[in-house]
Amino acid sequence: MADIFLSYSSQDRERVRPLVQSLEQQGWSVWWDRRIPPGKTWRQVIQQALDDARCVVVVWSKNSIESDWVITEAEEGQSRGVLIPALIDDVRPPLGLRMIQAARLTDWQGESSHHELESLLDAILAILGEPEPAKETTRQAGQIYEVLVQPPEPAKEEAPQRPQVNEATAPSFEFDVVTLDAQGNVTERRKGRARYFVEDLGNGVKLEMVEIPGGEFTMGSPDTEDRRYDDEGPQHRVKAPPFLMGKYQVTQAQWRAVAGFPKVKIDLKPDPSSFKGDNLPVEQVSWEEAVEFCARLSRSTGKTYRLPSEAEWEYATRAGTTTPFAFGPTITPEIVN
Repeated sequence: MADIFLSYSSQDRERVRPLVQSLEQQGWSVWWDRRIPPGKTWRQVIQQALDDARCVVVVWSKNSIESDWVITEAEEGQSRGVLIPALIDDVRPPLGLRMIQAARLTDWQGESSHHELESLLDAILAILGEPEPAKETTRQAGQIYEVLVQPPEPAKEEAPQRPQVNEATAPSFEFDVVTLDAQGNVTERRKGRARYFVEDLGNGVKLEMVEIPGGEFTMGSPDTEDRRYDDEGPQHRVKAPPFLMGKYQVTQAQWRAVAGFPKVKIDLKPDPSSFKGDNLPVEQVSWEEAVEFCARLSRSTGKTYRLPSEAEWEYATRAGTTTPFAFGPTITPEIVN
């Protein structure tokens, strides 16, 4: 039984081989060698491998978006809530499979410090958890022993460090936690506290990153929830390792500061927003530009910054709750503003 089922077009086999090697170097087993044993059918083997795998990684390319087999495999992974997509070409995934954010590996050359590869690995880790050491059977003096074999450490470039908070010295802030009933009345109000990390972007511009403790939650919404979308299910349990997330939306001042950092892949307009104001959220930016923002910030600070995965975003916004909103079954303008 493999940890990961890799769905891809056979025409891309050599292109996905480095990805398989990167996944296996993490200690995960990958099913991708699609050989059919005697006495078995293609459908039987694929179905068994899909059923056994705990995570499905689909590799979208110009070839795979035209493959009925790949689309079917991806839909199976999505229905179980264990699908993680990756792009190796600049293509749009098939209709119905576009809601899950994909890791963009279009410019990945096999290096271990690529920020999009790290995002992919983090997303897989959130589903699978840390890989268990492999077991190897040895024979000695007529007896059989099982020994644990740690996967070899891959030779890697010096990777950027993740932003971290120092538990002993990190500053913290206090905030209000409010719970509402179905009519919007406050039923509980308490204080919360969180540690944070400050990144200096220069010229007095700061970026505050809040520590989100790791944990486990139910991702998605129940079928009975009012005004839900079909792609919000089925519900499934997800483990989230600790991470840091911006305290606020990226402001126009922060965007302007990072837009002045050296270019990584594409140009950034320093002032793209329609509603002007240094402390207002930046808007009128694309997903590709947001990725470039993170890449420039990573390169300039020596730390890894990236967009949150869908699971991380929902985990942070739910904040331990299971109701439609973190505040409860409803929200009011007075509370959210």
